[in-house]
Amino acid sequence: MRLPYQFQGLWLYFAKYDRKIKIKEKDMRIIKGVEYELLTEAVQSSYKEETNGYVLTCEIGVHEGNGSQIMLEEGRKKFQNFHHLGIDPYGNIQAGVSNKVKWNTKKDLIDYLEFHLLEMADTEYMDKYRNGFIIYDEKPHLLNRYTCVHFDGPQRTTDVLREVMFFCHRAHLGTTFCFNDYKRYKMDIIVNLCSVYGFRVLNKGRRRYSLIKEHGATG
Repeated sequence: MRLPYQFQGLWLYFAKYDRKIKIKEKDMRIIKGVEYELLTEAVQSSYKEETNGYVLTCEIGVHEGNGSQIMLEEGRKKFQNFHHLGIDPYGNIQAGVSNKVKWNTKKDLIDYLEFHLLEMADTEYMDKYRNGFIIYDEKPHLLNRYTCVHFDGPQRTTDVLREVMFFCHRAHLGTTFCFNDYKRYKMDIIVNLCSVYGFRVLNKGRRRYSLIKEHGATG
C-alpha cells in the first residue's frame, strides 16, 4: 500500500532509526577493508582560502552512501555553509545499484540537510551543471568550485579522465581528489594530468589514491 505523500517524509524519518544499528555495524565492517580513512583524510586536508559563502564537495557513485556519509560528517566539522552533491543514476545502470539501494540510501542520509542527491549519470551531470549548482538561501547562490571530490563511479580510464578534466577546471587551491579502486584504470595517466593543474600526491593506499591542489591556475 502506498502512503499518502503527506506521510512519506515521516515514514522515511522513522524508518532510518529502524536500521540505525545495522548501518553502524555495516559501516564498521566496510571501513576496515576499503581504506575510508584516506577519504576522511582527503576531506580533512582540503581547504578553501576564499569561501565566497559556500564550500562544495561531491561524490560520483554514491551507491549505499558510505562515502557520502563520511564526507558529510567531516565536512560538517570543518566548514561553514557546506553542501555535498551525490551523483548516481541508480536503477541498475551499474550492477547491484538498484532503486532499492537508492531508497535505503535516502533513508540513511535523511538527517543531512547539506546532502543533495542527483539521480543521473556523471556525463549528464557534467553537461547539465557545467556552469555550477544553484542553492537557494534567501537568494540564489551559484556553487561552481569543488573543495573535495570522491571518484567512485565509472572505472574505465577514459571515463575517469573525462571526470577529472571537468573537476580540474573547477578546482581551487586546497581542492582534494580521492579515487576508489584506482588499480582498475591507468592511475599514472590521471596523476600526470592532475599534476599539470597543480595537484600532487596526498596519499596512496592499496585501494584508494588521493591528490591535493597546491599551485597553478584555478577554475
